Amino acid sequence: LYSKAPISELICGVIFNNNLLFQNSILFELIAELKNEYPILQTQPPIFEEELQDHKVFQNINTVVAGFSLYRLSSTDRKITVQFQQNFILVNWVRNDDQKVGLYPGFSEIYRRFKEVFNIVEKKLANYNPDIDIYRHIKTFTLHYQDRVFFNDYIDDISKIEDIIKLKIPTLKRSNDISASANNIFSKYTIPIKEINGYSIITVNTGTSLPTKQQILIVECRIKGKFDGNKIDEWFSKAHDLQVNFFQDFFNQKILESWKQ
Repeated sequence: LYSKAPISELICGVIFNNNLLFQNSILFELIAELKNEYPILQTQPPIFEEELQDHKVFQNINTVVAGFSLYRLSSTDRKITVQFQQNFILVNWVRNDDQKVGLYPGFSEIYRRFKEVFNIVEKKLANYNPDIDIYRHIKTFTLHYQDRVFFNDYIDDISKIEDIIKLKIPTLKRSNDISASANNIFSKYTIPIKEINGYSIITVNTGTSLPTKQQILIVECRIKGKFDGNKIDEWFSKAHDLQVNFFQDFFNQKILESWKQ
């Protein structure tokens, strides 16, 4: 629908409540099995988990659960990356700032790839323990979208950000009764969502794009939660609907119309 929308990243993922992928060395079996489709392998330190507890966002990492390494397997064009830690699987699609919009393959394609990896894990677990229920080991699913907008294409400065998104930024009255406007945005919001038995963490930031050296507006919405039982498709379908609703509601209608053309 929005063929020119500036979507830059989509992540489908599952976070386990223990080091499930470490058991029976399943993580390393996965790397070996996926190396033909995702031949570029990199390792990095483990990444923290961000979660909402008691109205606060916590960033923490438990190395007993997460381990000490993040494994990244990428396709030859580096557009799709599968990330593993002992406690999670993420499948990312990424568009760099110096690449044109309109390259987004769609939610269905990225989710298909994620389900392929998830199903492999499920089968490998069953090979070692036929009685195991993988869904009882799942802490949350996650669906994360990021949009990166070169805002100077639409407005002169950040004080007019309401022409792009539904966000009012503060101003400061000076002694001569002239308002001084913000020149950066660094904001984070949390929203409980009953429909997906979880919550969303929304961030709105500004920065400078490294490839282009231009100012950029970054809007991210990460939805996390899960349904009881084997309802993975139902959960991601509902989470995707919520992501589309957020996108269409948060961005200015005039901007949305221009992205349809």
